[in-house]
Amino acid sequence: MVLASGVAILMLMVLYRPLLFATVQPETAQARGVAVRWVDLLFLLVLAVAVEAGALAIGALLSFSLMMGPASTAVHLTHHPGRALAGAVLMAWFTVWLALVLAYDTGLPVGFFVAVISALIYGGARCFAALRDAVLERRWRSA
Repeated sequence: MVLASGVAILMLMVLYRPLLFATVQPETAQARGVAVRWVDLLFLLVLAVAVEAGALAIGALLSFSLMMGPASTAVHLTHHPGRALAGAVLMAWFTVWLALVLAYDTGLPVGFFVAVISALIYGGARCFAALRDAVLERRWRSA
């Protein structure tokens, strides 16, 4: 599992810039010589390795919850890819540790708390983003 995680992290480090370019502007990336199809394929392979490594330890549902929840939350909080990546990692870490503490104190399953905390953080981020966008639009219209 450590080897699979290390390979996934190493591959993401290698693929970060071309993957970001191919994700944001695929036509431009292809015109500039980025093999978009190969980048997409390699990213899917890295994702499969990461999900498999996580599924062995925590199960498929929690693996999905920990990959999608923090990432989708971070996208609503910032538009900067590096900050979104760091924020997603921190949110996943926070979610796991808070879920472990709550599960220890209550005797309920950790998976329940992971899913609930992830959903609550995501809902809060959506509300925050909506309020932020409304305030920014109001300022833009009044200017």
